[in-house]
Amino acid sequence: ADRIKFLGRIDRSVLAALYENCGVFVTSSHHEGPTNAILEAISFRRPVVVSAIAANKEMALPKQCYFKAGDANALARQIDAALDTPADFTAREGQFCTWREVYERTRDVYLNVFTALPVRPAGEAALIALLML
Repeated sequence: ADRIKFLGRIDRSVLAALYENCGVFVTSSHHEGPTNAILEAISFRRPVVVSAIAANKEMALPKQCYFKAGDANALARQIDAALDTPADFTAREGQFCTWREVYERTRDVYLNVFTALPVRPAGEAALIALLML
């Protein structure tokens, strides 16, 4: 219990340090589903333990990453196991897009939609320049 810290709301500027130094990332939501926080933990190559709700299972993580929502004993077992064998609870390299790939795919969708518009809004050049970053 002394190794678990509930930090509450934190400044985004310290997130990288927290992810880099966490032993295991845990989310025990019954409803929320896949969050950016899970994806961030994965991008830092951290072991993850998440509730086995339908939305989280769509992420197709290794099966041992999941525990039955509401089962505190199962959650405790999964955390212990993740701390003992973190590689078993870490997403496969390349299974998820990098943040750069997410940006590029999103940008491409916006560019395709924008250039297909029959009437383009004012500031078209500035918008295209912004999307091309």
